[in-house]
Amino acid sequence: MACEGTLNSIAAALADYPVERCVPEELASDNIYCVAEPSGLGAPYFRRDIGLRFSEPVDHLGPERMALLLQEGIIFRVARIIEDFRHELDVKSVYLAGGLSNLPCLQQGIASLVPVAYRLLQSDAGLAGVAQLASGASAVSFRRVQRLAASAVEARLRRKFEGWKLWLDGSLESGAQGLGKRGIR
Repeated sequence: MACEGTLNSIAAALADYPVERCVPEELASDNIYCVAEPSGLGAPYFRRDIGLRFSEPVDHLGPERMALLLQEGIIFRVARIIEDFRHELDVKSVYLAGGLSNLPCLQQGIASLVPVAYRLLQSDAGLAGVAQLASGASAVSFRRVQRLAASAVEARLRRKFEGWKLWLDGSLESGAQGLGKRGIR
């Protein structure tokens, strides 16, 4: 089985921040949690009342730190979706392609929290190509993949991911007001 998802709304949240300066070794270096979806929390929650949120005030943080928190929010959302799939399906690998998947923090962060992660090196990869790759088809153009290494801070990132899930789940149960300060600057 293959499925495809996009992070268009999340990409907009990153637009004002220097995401290219973030380094994977700085992932999970604090206990601030983030939902990085300005147009509302997407699948499977579909909550328009929950957008860009932080677990505590972030007004004192610089742009680089904000960029890292937003990327952690993205990493955790992707990892949570994959984790949910794994309850029902035998997910053996995750393929990242295009856009945000070119960011080293996202690559290594996601690779740290999923079974095996690959980055498709062609820019026009889509579900059809991933399905061919997953099925073992011999199309050479879909074989340009790079296995992603987990972050050096994998254990720390896994601990923060567990805390993020508790924060998000508790916030969803108590309503949007439980999500802390909006943190929109």
